[in-house]
Amino acid sequence: MTLEDEVHAQRLRLFRRAAELGNVSAACREAGVSRSLYYGLRDRLVRYGPDGLHPKRRRGRPGRPPALDPQLERRILAEALAQPAWGPQRISDQLALRGIYVAASTVYRALKRQRLGTRMERFGVLERHSARRAGLLTERTRKVLAKARPAPSQRHVEAKNPADLVCFDCFYVGKLKGVGKVWQITACDAASSFAWARLFIGDPRAMVAAAFLRDVAHDLRQAGWPLQRVLTDRGSEFKGAFDQACRELGVRHTRTKPRHAFTNGFVERLQGTILHEHWRIEFRRRYFTRLHQLERSLQSFLRLYNHDRPHRGYRTRGRTPASILLGEKKDEIPRQKGESVQTYAASDSFPSQRSTPTGSRPSLTGDARSGNMPPGSRGHIANERDHIRRVRRAFESRLVVETVERVAGDRVRRRDLNQPGSRRVTPRRSAGSRPRSGPSR
Repeated sequence: MTLEDEVHAQRLRLFRRAAELGNVSAACREAGVSRSLYYGLRDRLVRYGPDGLHPKRRRGRPGRPPALDPQLERRILAEALAQPAWGPQRISDQLALRGIYVAASTVYRALKRQRLGTRMERFGVLERHSARRAGLLTERTRKVLAKARPAPSQRHVEAKNPADLVCFDCFYVGKLKGVGKVWQITACDAASSFAWARLFIGDPRAMVAAAFLRDVAHDLRQAGWPLQRVLTDRGSEFKGAFDQACRELGVRHTRTKPRHAFTNGFVERLQGTILHEHWRIEFRRRYFTRLHQLERSLQSFLRLYNHDRPHRGYRTRGRTPASILLGEKKDEIPRQKGESVQTYAASDSFPSQRSTPTGSRPSLTGDARSGNMPPGSRGHIANERDHIRRVRRAFESRLVVETVERVAGDRVRRRDLNQPGSRRVTPRRSAGSRPRSGPSR
C-alpha cells in the first residue's frame, strides 16, 4: 500500500465514523482534522465519488530559469563596456531595438556576476584597459592614486639623533584609595625610544612638567646629547612655567595641532605600552597605598624597558633604547665642571633610574645594569637584589602556589577515578597551606 492509498483509506474511515456517530465535530476530533477540511472533502466526495478523496498530485515548484545564453551575455557585456554610463534599463532598451529582448533585471544580474553592476565599476574597467594600452589616466584616477599612495609629509615627526626631539605627554593612571588622583608624565626620545616617566598627585600642572623637563634635559646632557626640541600637545601643563623652562634651557618648543594626537604618537604608544605591560599587571598583583610604592614600581619597569627589552620598531630594529642612546658616543662622557664619567662598552650600558624623593633629581650614573658593573660593586649588588626580589615575589606568590596545587590535585583525582574499583580520593593540602576565605588583594 502506497502513501496515497493510506491517505485515501483514512478519509473514507472519517466519513464512515461521522455517519456512525451522527456528529461531525466528534468524528473530526477523533481523526485529528478540522471541520473545514471535512466539508472540503465532502464536496469532493459528492462531486466525484469515493475516487475524489485521493490526494491531489502536485507538481514540484519550478526551479531557476535556464542560464543566460553565453552569446547573449557577451552581447550585454559589450554594450555595458561600450557605454559604461548606461544602466540596465537603457541597455535592455538598446538591445530591443536590435531584436534582442532581455529584461532589465536579467541585464543587471549578468553585470553583477561580472562585477560590473555599478557605473563606477564599469568606469574602472575602462580606465585600467586604457592605462595598459596607452598609459592614459583620468583626473579621477589621479586623485584616487594620490589618496592611496600619499606623498611623504614634510611635517613628519622624525629625529636622526638622540635628543633632537623628545615627546612629552600626561597620562591619567586613576584615582586610588588612600593615594588620590594619580597622574603620570611621560617623555620619549623620538630617535632611540628611551623613556622617562614620573608620577604625581593632582591635576597636571606646569610646575611639575617644567621640573620633569629639566631632569630629562640633565640626563641627556650627561649622556652627551644636548636637548634640541620638545613636542607636546596644547594642554595647560605645557604652558607658562614649562615654556619658561624651555627658554632657559635653549630648547625649541613645538605643539601638535588640535585633535591631532597621532602627531605625538611616539609618547602615546609608550604610554599604551606602560599601561598594558605594567600597570594592568601590577594592579592585579599588588595593592598600593603610597605614591612612592607606585613610583618604585614604575621605575623598575622603565629599567626593563630601556635596558633589557629589545624594541622591534623601524628605528630600533631589535636594539634596546639604552644601546642607541649611549652606544654611539665615546667612552668618556663630559660631566659638570670638567669631571668625566666612565661608560661601558656593552650595548646595554645606560644607567638605570631610581625612585628619589620629591624635589631631587635621579642620577644618571647612580646605577648601571648588573651585567655591565664590576661584581661586588654597589650598583651590581642593588640590581641583583632587585632581580632576586622580583623572581621570588612571582614564584612564591600565593596565587601561583594555589593554582599549581589545584591543577595537580585535579589530575590526581581524575587519574584515581578512572581506575576500576577505585573510590573518590580527597587530595591533601601541602604543608603550611590553609583554606582561603576569599581572594587577596
